Parts: sequence; structure tokens; C-alpha cells
Amino acid sequence: MIQDKLTKRLNFLIGKNGCGKSSLLRELEQTLARTPDWFVKYITPERGGSLIYDANIEQNISQNVAWLNNSRRTNRFEQFRQQSVSQFRNLELFVLREIEKEQRFRDNHSYTFESVVDQINTLLPLVSLVRSFSGFEIHDKANDSRIDPQSISSGESEAIALAIEVLVFSRECQTREKRLLLLDEPDVHLHPDLQARYVRFVEKLAREKNFRVLIATHSTAIVGSIEDETECQLAFMPLRRGAEIEFSPFNEIVTSVLPIFGAHPLSNLFNKSPVLLVEGDDDKRIWDQVVRSTKGKLSVYPCAVGSIDKIAEWETWLVQNLPSLYDDPRAFSLRDRDEDEGELEDRRPVIRFRLGCRAAENMILASDTLALAGITWESVADGCQKWLGAYSQHTCYPAMKKFADSGFDRFNADLKEIRNVLLAILGVSKPWEVLVGQAIAAVVSARRGHDGDQSLCTYLGRKATVELLGI
Repeated sequence: MIQDKLTKRLNFLIGKNGCGKSSLLRELEQTLARTPDWFVKYITPERGGSLIYDANIEQNISQNVAWLNNSRRTNRFEQFRQQSVSQFRNLELFVLREIEKEQRFRDNHSYTFESVVDQINTLLPLVSLVRSFSGFEIHDKANDSRIDPQSISSGESEAIALAIEVLVFSRECQTREKRLLLLDEPDVHLHPDLQARYVRFVEKLAREKNFRVLIATHSTAIVGSIEDETECQLAFMPLRRGAEIEFSPFNEIVTSVLPIFGAHPLSNLFNKSPVLLVEGDDDKRIWDQVVRSTKGKLSVYPCAVGSIDKIAEWETWLVQNLPSLYDDPRAFSLRDRDEDEGELEDRRPVIRFRLGCRAAENMILASDTLALAGITWESVADGCQKWLGAYSQHTCYPAMKKFADSGFDRFNADLKEIRNVLLAILGVSKPWEVLVGQAIAAVVSARRGHDGDQSLCTYLGRKATVELLGI
């Protein structure tokens, strides 16, 4: 059962529209509501209404204890915010009873219902709640003038209603060991900054009042704003109905790839910058430069995996999870050739490449890169020979000598140790990653590069040139 997998304080569920997230949360709420050791509340995804007091809402709640939960088992409830106003009155009662029952609250004179209301007000940059006879009024923070609840923004109304709901839940049935709040798309109507403040507000309350939360969301701002990653886990809604949902902790893959998920809704619009897995930070800087220099002609999201040993792990993560995010997902994986030969088989949706040359550093000496630097290969080879004659005691001398002994095989030689020496010989002051990135970008922008065995397209490899550069 999914409830047994909710082992962390904050649990996030991500998936495409129509994949069944809301249905799953509603089914879970109804199942646990019949279980004596659970206390659960479900917050519907589309929350309508206005922040006004409605006596009929109050009457329905008082006459039928199940009415509140029953009315929310839909994708949209038009009087949700009126319900939240009525819940505000319950919140005051809960807080006063806390103070009455617990010595620690009585001893803390700063803990009052007003201080709880201030927790809501910290979420709101422009308006604030002020207690009134009917519950609360909304005031302008700039001049303290009263504002009609129906004239504030939908985002402000949403934040107020959701904050009240969580504050009330945090104080309901605290004697129950198992308490679960089901938040269905709390990001709706909220600006990303407000989404971030809200999820931290929920995280803090969940820690203080000891309850768990399952959040179904499309929002990067929601998932990426948590403060304590050790208390959070993430799952992707499987495409096949009835398939097992597996949660995993936040790891380096999740935090690195997370920004591509975009905002609501997750769609192919945000897969126009597919992930590009590369081995290290040097490679990432190359492809970051390509993206900048092409000004959108090549749009990828480079992620450095750390080492060649980890690249298969990252590929597996993408294979498992990208289909839950996009209808037609794509991702790329590029590694150095090193001593290996031959193309890699794809792991759809991950398209995999090896460089044609030995490693990324070799692209410093590709004909397109040299042309960008304004120097010929003959001048570079001559400069290397002169360097060997002048710097026999240099720490890079053995590596340069090995390069020379290979017949200056710029395609296959190991150039890692002498890459900065080569830049000096080229007369280039910029980092080598920038130079190579700009050279690749020039090929992309021109839709072709130099011909021949020493061209950048050859160094990149035919498959990468066609699939990644689109040439």
C-alpha cells in the first residue's frame, strides 16, 4: 500500500496531467478515513470561491461531520475558500485549547492566536489578515486600509485558504500517531516565489506538529524549495495504471535534473531543452557555452554526472522517469571515447554517443577550433616543437614529448595534461572550454563545419553531429 511507502515527512508525487495523481490521492483519503489509526485530510486541486463568511457552510459543517471531506472529493469545489474561512474560526479554538492544556504554551507569552495569524501574514507580501468578529478582515499592508476579499488576487486568496487549511490540520487529532495531509496541486494560482514560501511553511509545520504530507504537483518551485532534503522523497506517477509507485530520496541526479521539469503543466514545451549528460564539469562548461553562443539554435540542459562510472546510473534514472513527465521525451548522453571504439546503443528515450576523438580536450586542435583562434595546424605543431626545445624541465614535458612521438596525433593523443600549454601556443587567453564551445556553436549556426578527418564534426562523431547538433 502506498501509505506504507510514505516514510518521509514530505513526499512528492509528480506526473503528467491525466495520469491519475488526483484519483490516487482521493482513493487514499477514502481508504485511510475508514482506518481508526489514521487521520487524513485531502485538499482538492481546483479551489474556487471567495474568502467570505457563509453561514450555510458553517451549518453544513456543524450538522454533518463528514460533509467537509465529502465535498472535496472532486477535482474542483466552488466554495472551497468559504470553507477555509469557517476553518479559521476552528483554528482559533484549537490554538486557545493548546494554550489552555499545555504549560509550555502558557509559559510562552509570545505564543498567542495572533502569533499564529502572523504565520499566514508572513506568506503575503502585500496584504494581511486582521482578526474580526466574523473571523478576519483583509488589510493592505501599506496603509492598513480594509480590502474587499473579492478584490484581492486569486494567488493571495489561494495562499490564505491553503495556509488556514494546513494550520487547522496541524492541530487536529494530535493524539493520532498517523496523520497525513494530501495536498493536490498547491501550486495552482501561486507565483513561484509564493510556491516556495508556502512549501517551506508546510515543511516547518509538519516538523513542529509531527505529521506527514503527500503533495501531488507539477511545480519545480514546490519540489525545489524544501530546506531539509533528508526529510523528503520523490516519486513519478507510472504510465501504466495499477503499476507500483516507488519513492526515492533526493539525490544528486534529482537535484541536478530537477530544473528541466518546468512549471505547470509538464509538457513537451519544457522538453525543448532536453537533458545532456556529460562526464564532468569541463564538459558541462563546453556545452553551456554552446547553448549561450547559439542563442537558442541548440538548446540542451547539460548535467555533469561526475565520472564515467556514474553515467549509466543517470541514464537509468532518465529511462525510468522521463516517460512519466513528457509525451515524447528525449535526452542525450555524451561520453569521451577514451580507449573504446564504436557507437553506443540508445536506451530510449536516452540517445547515447561517444566522441569520435579521444576526449573533449582533443577538440582544441580540431580544424574548426583552430580557424576560430586564427592559427593553422602547421603553426601549432611548430609551436609544440619549439616548446619542447625550450621547456625540458617543465612538468608537462613528458606529456608533450609523448604527443610529439605520436606524430602529433591530435585526434587520438591524450592531451589532458597539456591542454593549457596548447592554449598558450594558440595564443588564446580564454578558457579552453569556452573556445571549444564557441567553435561548436559556430558549426551549429553555420549548419556545417570544415570538411575532412580533422573537422569538429569528425571529432564529435557522426551520430552526435546528426542527432545532437542537427547537422
